[in-house]
Amino acid sequence: MDEFYTEQMWTSNTSFGDVPHQWRAYSAGGEEVARVLLSLRYDSHLRGALPAVMIWNFEVREDLRRRGLYLGSMIVSDLLSDHADREVYAGPASGSEGFWKRTRLQRCECARCAGTDHFVYRP
Repeated sequence: MDEFYTEQMWTSNTSFGDVPHQWRAYSAGGEEVARVLLSLRYDSHLRGALPAVMIWNFEVREDLRRRGLYLGSMIVSDLLSDHADREVYAGPASGSEGFWKRTRLQRCECARCAGTDHFVYRP
């Protein structure tokens, strides 16, 4: 397992102030395989755009990565379906750019991002 993929890490980091956040856990075969931290109220980078959510943290168990299971891609697809009427941001994602390029998210090229490696899905 990942060094940081522990119950203590997740429960000790669940208070993020006034912005509503949500931890989502994903299971397969009765075992937790991934966790996602979402900010349910995030400011869109475009004036007059749709409401937005932000993927702050995305963890797939290390022993399940790069096995051709595409767990991360399936989870992102699920998140996009759940928030089909919103923009979905992820980032900064410099270490996982290849992963985000395989999803329906594209690099955000707005002035606010200014090269910060954020990715966005706009419905």
